[in-house]
Amino acid sequence: MSLQEYYELGVKQAFMEKVSGSNKNENRAKAVALGAIAAPVAANLGAVGLAAGGSALENKLTPGGAAGNDMLQGLRSHMNVDPRVSVEFGGQIRHPLMAHYDPRAKAVRVAHKTPPSLLAHELGHASGKPILGWGGQAVSRKLAPLLALAGTAGQAWTDPDSTATNVLRYGPAVAAAPTFAEEVRATTRGMKGLHRTGGKGAALKGLLSLLPALGTYGLAATSPIWGGKLVQHLANKD
Repeated sequence: MSLQEYYELGVKQAFMEKVSGSNKNENRAKAVALGAIAAPVAANLGAVGLAAGGSALENKLTPGGAAGNDMLQGLRSHMNVDPRVSVEFGGQIRHPLMAHYDPRAKAVRVAHKTPPSLLAHELGHASGKPILGWGGQAVSRKLAPLLALAGTAGQAWTDPDSTATNVLRYGPAVAAAPTFAEEVRATTRGMKGLHRTGGKGAALKGLLSLLPALGTYGLAATSPIWGGKLVQHLANKD
């Protein structure tokens, strides 16, 4: 092969490598866009669907079964809720899915027509202390979604079988673990209180209606796993 032919071959090879690199970067850009937008959107839509499904199931299992004052007092008594914790009905909480416990104000805030299971769950948050304390919970709830977003998108640059991929894929779930553990703790305490207050049937119905809501936390925490696999598939696509 002549020097001219070697030169032409080198030019062709360099051109092909440049084109290949350009296509790789383009695939990565598309994969990152998908990881940064589509995966979180899918996770949030799925979470909303699960939460709404659980709420609808609660209404079906306990039609017209909004928690009244007798139920509230019974739950507080059986769950040993701190007397300083207030329970606020209504206000800015217009839907049961907006219910929450504010540890700083020591206030459980729920909608007027909140079902017994959801009230019991929020009182479960107000009784006892969560893993890592409320400060650790705040960090977990804020940090985990950011890590999930970064972990999903970051897999566009890592090898599927590498340690880096495992860190990006499973690290966010570890960060979300304290939040999930606290939701399980609140549900467990709440259903025990509901069992003592309203009987076994009420507790079983309540647990059944809360399971989809618990699933929302699992769906969000695992988004870097299923979303990351899709991102890597798109990034490495020829």
